[in-house]
Amino acid sequence: MEQNIALRPLGKLMNLIESSGYQLEYQYEDLVFVNHTAFLFRFHEHDSNLVMVHFNEDCDQESKANLGEKLVSLAAKEALKLSISTDYKLTSEEGKEEVQVIFKEESDV
Repeated sequence: MEQNIALRPLGKLMNLIESSGYQLEYQYEDLVFVNHTAFLFRFHEHDSNLVMVHFNEDCDQESKANLGEKLVSLAAKEALKLSISTDYKLTSEEGKEEVQVIFKEESDV
């Protein structure tokens, strides 16, 4: 059974992350976490050249606006399509090391 695996521009995204002053902390499937939890990146499901940036719901509006503008500008320099998307939150169960990422629905924003 042949499976098509979309190649993702992780190198361009890593350049964007480093030039913005952050570091790639962890990459899991389509998610890319940086060295804090104010935002994360997610590769689009159908367009591997599109990356969405999601801000933590605890991030204030002014920081979101400033950082979002900076990230979009840096993405353009890398010829990377970047879209500001819905917020997210991190949850975990007590006693477990697992962390769950929950993305807000567009209607929740």
